[in-house]
Amino acid sequence: MKNMFKYIFPIWLAMTVNTLLGITDMYFVNQINSDYITALGIAGTPFAVLSTLFVGIGIEANRSTASGKKINWKVIIITILITSFAVSGVSFLFSKNIFFYANKNKLYYLVLEYFNIYVFSLVPSAILYLCTGIFRGKGESEKTLWFSCEAVILNFILDFIFLKYNIFNSALKGCAFASVLSDTFTSFTYVIYIAFRRTENLVPHNKFNIKTVLSFFRNSFSYSLEKLFSTSTLTILSSIYFALLSIQESKVYYGLEKMYSPVLMLAYSYFEWVIYVRAKQIDNNRKQNYLLFFCFCVAEGIISILYLNLSMKYSLFCFLYACYHFSFFIEREYIAILFEKGKSSVVNHTMFMKSILLICLLQIEMLINVLNIFSIIITQLLLFFVCIMILAYNDKKVPNNGKR
Repeated sequence: MKNMFKYIFPIWLAMTVNTLLGITDMYFVNQINSDYITALGIAGTPFAVLSTLFVGIGIEANRSTASGKKINWKVIIITILITSFAVSGVSFLFSKNIFFYANKNKLYYLVLEYFNIYVFSLVPSAILYLCTGIFRGKGESEKTLWFSCEAVILNFILDFIFLKYNIFNSALKGCAFASVLSDTFTSFTYVIYIAFRRTENLVPHNKFNIKTVLSFFRNSFSYSLEKLFSTSTLTILSSIYFALLSIQESKVYYGLEKMYSPVLMLAYSYFEWVIYVRAKQIDNNRKQNYLLFFCFCVAEGIISILYLNLSMKYSLFCFLYACYHFSFFIEREYIAILFEKGKSSVVNHTMFMKSILLICLLQIEMLINVLNIFSIIITQLLLFFVCIMILAYNDKKVPNNGKR
């Protein structure tokens, strides 16, 4: 238990610190024009989806490092740089097509102005995923916190300079450049630190091995697909349908979404822990972890009810929302286990079908006029239950070596 908290807490804290990047940007642009916050939000959704394509790099780096596998460091870095820059470039060229849904919005050109610069932070972000994965695989997750703090501090300083002195004659351009430059400098210091700390596991040999490299990126892409099918899709779909509800119900949902962000980050941190302990073959007390996380969800629910001053009706929804996050926690554990067993295809197919079913069921609810805040959360809970059953079945069917 002590080792788990020692591993998880720095990751959770680093993720929490990373959220300050967005808060910093919003704080500075809000001083100039509150409409700019909406532009940041519109531009942020496609970027989040694109960023998901590289998330798997960190998961595979964690798994490979924890299990003692060698990583072709230089080759992987170069490949990541080329791939991420290509994705950024294509997104830049087709940005008008990406934001087709916002072309009638009065902030459309401001969104493009911000996105066409900010999208290039995909390059340093992909490197950051790799570096943080290596540190987590080494069991040194506390070091990622310092680099996260570095990024936030740099972003704050650059935002202040660029916007206060209007360096780029545009607040959104200044904000975008601040984000790109802070991420770039942080990724550079990450790489320098790892390169000069030449230990066997942290910085494996550079001898080129095409099979190892292909295996690394194949696994990384599988993990990214899961994130795309599950978390990203679920977030986007939930936001779309909750936005169709009454102002009061939407307000309750988005308020709870903000309140439960620490809980969500804890589930992600635990996912990294499961990847690590499975690779290291360390015992993990699952029942005790479930109980602790459930208590955390309930405690956060009580705080949310009091802070948001929820009525009895919405307090019940808050309880269901706590169950939603508890289910998400269990799902992430099974996904991590199957990833470690080499069954990412099972996970991806399950997550994809879950997303399709969610769309169909919510669309049916809307057509028969029963869509409300409770129907959405209950539908999601039922799908979580089915998904967890499928993942648990495959976990029992597949032994630890990944072979049937």
